[in-house]
Amino acid sequence: MLYTGYLTTWVVGWLTLSGCPVNASTRPGPKSLTTLRTLIVGDPTYSSVGSDQLAFGVMLAINDINNNRPTLLPDVTLAADRIDANLTVPGTTYRQFLALAKQQTYSLFAGPLSTELTSASTLFSSYKSILSFSPTANSTSFSDKSIYGSFWRYTNPVENLAYPAIALIQKFNWTQVVLTWVEGTEGTTLADTFSAYAIYQNITMAAKVPFAISSDDDLYMQTLGPLKFIRSTKARIIVLAGGPSYGIDIMLAANRLGMIGNGYVWITLQSLFSPDFARQQAYWGNEFTPNILKGALQLSTPHNVNMNGAAFNSFNTIFNTYKNSALVNDSAFYNCFTTTNSSSRCFYPNALYDDPGTNTIPAYNILAGYDGVMTTALAMDAVVDASSLAGNSLAPPAGSKYGKVGLSDIIAAAQTYSCLTGISQFTSVGDPGIPYTVNLWNGTSWSASLAQVSVGVINMSTVIDSGSSNVSLALSKYFWTDGTSAASYIPPQEPVLVEEFVSWDTPDTKAIIAIYIVFWIFLGITLVVLVIKRRAPDVRSISPNFLLLLTIGIAIASLNILTLPGKYKPLGCLLRPWPLSVGFCIVFVTILAKTHHIYYVYDNIELYKLPSLLFNSFRLYILVAAVSIVNISILIGYTVKAPLISSFIYDDQHNKNMYTCIPVKNGAFLTNSLIWLTIAFNIVLLLANIMFSFWIRNAPSAMGNARRLGYVVYISTLLVLVVMVGGFSGISTIATEFFVESILVLFDLVTIYGFLVGAPLFGAVTGYVAKNLSGISGYGSSKEGGGSTSGVVSGTQSTVQPAARGVRGRKRDQFRITFREEAKEPGVTAQTCFESINGTLHMREGFLQCTSHIVPTWAAVNVTLILDGLNLLLCVSGTDDQTTEFNLTNLVSVEVLEKHPTEAVSNCLILKQATQTHILQLKTYAQAYTLAVELAKKMVPEEAEDQRVHLQNTDRILKSVVMVGHGETAEGTENKKATLTRPVVKKVKVEVEDED
Repeated sequence: MLYTGYLTTWVVGWLTLSGCPVNASTRPGPKSLTTLRTLIVGDPTYSSVGSDQLAFGVMLAINDINNNRPTLLPDVTLAADRIDANLTVPGTTYRQFLALAKQQTYSLFAGPLSTELTSASTLFSSYKSILSFSPTANSTSFSDKSIYGSFWRYTNPVENLAYPAIALIQKFNWTQVVLTWVEGTEGTTLADTFSAYAIYQNITMAAKVPFAISSDDDLYMQTLGPLKFIRSTKARIIVLAGGPSYGIDIMLAANRLGMIGNGYVWITLQSLFSPDFARQQAYWGNEFTPNILKGALQLSTPHNVNMNGAAFNSFNTIFNTYKNSALVNDSAFYNCFTTTNSSSRCFYPNALYDDPGTNTIPAYNILAGYDGVMTTALAMDAVVDASSLAGNSLAPPAGSKYGKVGLSDIIAAAQTYSCLTGISQFTSVGDPGIPYTVNLWNGTSWSASLAQVSVGVINMSTVIDSGSSNVSLALSKYFWTDGTSAASYIPPQEPVLVEEFVSWDTPDTKAIIAIYIVFWIFLGITLVVLVIKRRAPDVRSISPNFLLLLTIGIAIASLNILTLPGKYKPLGCLLRPWPLSVGFCIVFVTILAKTHHIYYVYDNIELYKLPSLLFNSFRLYILVAAVSIVNISILIGYTVKAPLISSFIYDDQHNKNMYTCIPVKNGAFLTNSLIWLTIAFNIVLLLANIMFSFWIRNAPSAMGNARRLGYVVYISTLLVLVVMVGGFSGISTIATEFFVESILVLFDLVTIYGFLVGAPLFGAVTGYVAKNLSGISGYGSSKEGGGSTSGVVSGTQSTVQPAARGVRGRKRDQFRITFREEAKEPGVTAQTCFESINGTLHMREGFLQCTSHIVPTWAAVNVTLILDGLNLLLCVSGTDDQTTEFNLTNLVSVEVLEKHPTEAVSNCLILKQATQTHILQLKTYAQAYTLAVELAKKMVPEEAEDQRVHLQNTDRILKSVVMVGHGETAEGTENKKATLTRPVVKKVKVEVEDED
């Protein structure tokens, strides 16, 4: 129970801080708001709070009137408030508290708020037709075009609070409504109900934004983020659905951001007043003034009253009747005493309750406001409050520092405000009606009394029985989540909830969509280049099929942005896993083949007997297709067997609102199983990538950019895990669902695209690699001063059958290049041969056999080159019957195995610590072959004496040949052997790490 002595502190504090207000902003407001003025009513939950708010509301009303008519202070009639505990003598318990009566267009009426009444006739004689005034043609408009509304509830149905707010929004055709609330309060339920019925009434909401506020942290900083987001939506209609303790904090923070006035309309579904006055005043200081809440509309309902089904007709009937009756024109919002005659233009249909336990029917009033007019009507909350609390409503809580506050204290505090001078006259008015029974306090005990009040009738039948009324309705229809109609007279246990959404029209959303569109343009260009240029030499060298599959997977995954709620999309939640799962599955499988391939090349000596994921187009496409079929099968089962609806739910366990996909009926178990099976399937692919990336983490940079690939896998793993768990299961808060999830997906996809697709494709298409590969100036084309490719006269394909032990019976496609006669002369440099090979290198994938015909005895010595971007592999083989093949690895290409599976070469050596200079220093065949021989000596087992002898003989022949200069014979250059051979040997510096 709130403190009865709360009034004095409240009123005095506000009056001290306020002073006379000044004219407000004149900036334009929403459509049709030029003549609509804001409204206020007290919260009749407890007598003390109601008194406080009544006094404060009247103060604001007079304040507004003085601002609008600074030279005219209308006569004031004080209407009755609650009675002081000492005023128990019959006939002295009522005094009218505040009402402005003399000015036709500035009339303020205040109904009674009493807990101690000795006569029912006295109680109801105080009532009058709440909206007795009529608009005038010459009434002026307030310059401040803001409206605040507060619909406050306790235990009565939350539908009561949604109706007037929805009607108000529809009346003025307001669009782009933002729904917000304070987490952990009753506002959560209010927000859910308002959202359900707002969507049911086709009201478009720009966003739903929760506030998570704790008094332990900085209040302004906690509200800053949500308020900035609301402001970014460009919406001007803001429904605050709860948070009585922090509603004023939100409003004050909004004022700092220019969101009070300036065309903003605030409609609050809970009271903006709270017992945290001292805290709020201490925190906000001079900002804590009545001007912030000037004209706050609070539609109030009684405390501790449970509605039964007999109190409502169907939603549409009540809503449409209410809307048409209560909102008669654009100039006024008539919403008054709810039990008045149904023919009245201010009928409000949902304040008539029948409580079998106490036979009490609370009648409460809701404010009406017109241009310059503020009409305050307070409900007789005492009727319900007193009956439920058995006379304790006036007693302050134990240990309370507040005492009991009387009417004289309220008036005295109000009159200290300089703008409130002239309050002097007291009048009393009344309006009898149909009798019913209420419990009233007679000074010593509670007793049943017969009261009268006008009861509105819409499809209702009123039965008078033994002095008490019983109200029943002809029909009560509600809808369950599955669309079926609930039983008559049973209120809905769970409203129909449809998919919430994030507006596509906010600056933040537009920015994200724009970024995605730019990204899609890049992906489209990439696909076109890969399709058109896939047979171009440089593009072939970077495996276009690998890049093509990556690009397709990235493009599919990026379509996730289209399934995020942006409009009314009931299938958005259901379809969200599809693009994420299918796209990432393709990406993960493709990267898995790549990482396995690198790992296989890197550790081929140990793993040559294991099956390899050969990185050729045909097998790669089959692998991706097979895994994708399994993944899609899971998704189909998920979609068919687990239809979902999407909604906001309040998670009591985690104390937060979550945007979640809710399975319908018995589909819950299957839904969860399939969702997590889909996630697990992609996680398995990720784990395999992590495994291979971990194993190749120490590979030199020469290993086909293995390190870079590993880093990309690690980054992708962290981001994708977040996206999959959040996106696939549909679990994320409204503040993060659109922005965080979409940014995470985008960052992940851009990372994969940039490192694995964009960079190598750019290098290949622009020729950057060819221009910057020092020592091989003929890469991809002839270079000026770098030799000529004219030595290439023909290229033929032949199938060579290597020895069984060397390739284990497998055939290898080879491209043999022959040279012109001048290229066969002794002394042909490796540079010339490289350029000649490069002339036809990219015309065909696979190994290129560069056979040097320097001397007939060397005809079987083959030098094989493979270029792949920045990667170079040099293979030197012996004679046709030689079973040993030697690999000199500098920048080992991950594409080597496409036509040359290393598992077929049991004794293939790969140098893990070779550097680029080893290859680039090989200026002649002598150097290349000498280095190859040195490697061969380490490769050939000691017992293979025949091979070693052959190598030694070949080495000797080579040395004798390369000493012959160009145009000379070997026999005529004996004197040059030493000089030519010695420097060759000195230039070759090879560091070889033996394999274990």
